[in-house]
Amino acid sequence: MDPRLRAAMGLALLVALAATVCDARRELSMMKVMPRAVYTQTNDPAGNQIVAIMFDASSGMLVGNMTTRTPTGGMGAAGLGANGQPVTADGLFSQGAVAISGSWLFAVNGGSNTLSLFRISDSDPTTLMLVGTPVDTLGDFPVSVTYSAKCKTACVLNGGKRDGVSCFAVSATGLKPLDASPRPVGLGQSANPPTGPPSTASMIAFNPKGDILAVTIKGNLNDNRLGYIGLYRVSKTGMVSRTQSRAYSIFTSQPVGAGASMIGFLPFGFAWVDDMTLSISDPSVGAVTLCISSRDPMLASIPVYKTDMAGGYAPAVFTLPEAAPCWAAYSDASGCAYIADAATGTLVEIMPKSGGKLRSVFNVTSAFGITLGSTPANTYGLLDTAAAGDLLFSVSPRSGSVVVVDVSGGSMAPRQLLAAGLPVSSMGLAVAC
Repeated sequence: MDPRLRAAMGLALLVALAATVCDARRELSMMKVMPRAVYTQTNDPAGNQIVAIMFDASSGMLVGNMTTRTPTGGMGAAGLGANGQPVTADGLFSQGAVAISGSWLFAVNGGSNTLSLFRISDSDPTTLMLVGTPVDTLGDFPVSVTYSAKCKTACVLNGGKRDGVSCFAVSATGLKPLDASPRPVGLGQSANPPTGPPSTASMIAFNPKGDILAVTIKGNLNDNRLGYIGLYRVSKTGMVSRTQSRAYSIFTSQPVGAGASMIGFLPFGFAWVDDMTLSISDPSVGAVTLCISSRDPMLASIPVYKTDMAGGYAPAVFTLPEAAPCWAAYSDASGCAYIADAATGTLVEIMPKSGGKLRSVFNVTSAFGITLGSTPANTYGLLDTAAAGDLLFSVSPRSGSVVVVDVSGGSMAPRQLLAAGLPVSSMGLAVAC
């Protein structure tokens, strides 16, 4: 063949291939494929890792087989159950072991008492780069972390013998402690790891405005210890108050002990509905909607909303058709809060701005064909839960996956299982939007 003809044919082939690639990119653009990632951690005592799973934000479907694992530089941990043995699932007794804001990702390491900071790659959300080295959380058994972009501050809730809230300045070089010691939360744990779930730390999170920091602390009926929601003011300069206002979970004129009426003594996960309203999961009652009002003197500067209940004060409490409602999320898209059940694998949709009215109940494990365990000890329904747009994500330890549920149609519908081979010990869930 004439060399000039061969060269011309080769050039034509290259042009055709280039056109095909351009057409494919144009088609993907028209399909609005938006790669995002959902993150959890293995919480492995031998070495903690962040698991990143890529999905298409427009459909909730898995993008290829894009799942990565990145070491945190710390160790996971498991608290002890009533039998004195390490628990298998929900080893941190908490929500929020992983947090995301912009390109920052934070993860607690319960076994090494440290906090890790990562930067998420702009080009690939499953690529994480450790920033600096993990820092000491100033306490024991960190279980939950939150970040305020306004204050450029991350705060950690420690749930061990040295309990409390510790805060850190966040920069491109890493994490810097802002405190000399944690703000105590009064768990009364005598050893590490802690024994729970009663008398353990649950969750920490800034409100959207960044001027209030909230924590949930479980009570213990056997020790006459009250569960509570703790609130800290955040100054205009970003400093978190050292003092705490509390909304206790007992609302009765009777003394604590025999005959006392306990309402919600196990506050667990929560989600900010707006700057002044929280939707809280509580396995002892179901769900609690707490409204903060500066007009009521009950909690000094951050009091709870006043309601009529035996002449006292109480948040609105709602009983749910679940066995162990422990994790909470709120969707701006649907205007609903979602409570995930650790025992039955159901999601309950409630409307906190409409008196907490129950909207729908969805059995996730049944819809996705997930087989629960044969005993309460190995059931593991749903754990950490997070919302992003019209999608709701929840960790399913029995299937080693993250379940994706569509909440856009006025009710919940199954979308996909993001299979990632997650261990049962996995904790925390955050979505890069």
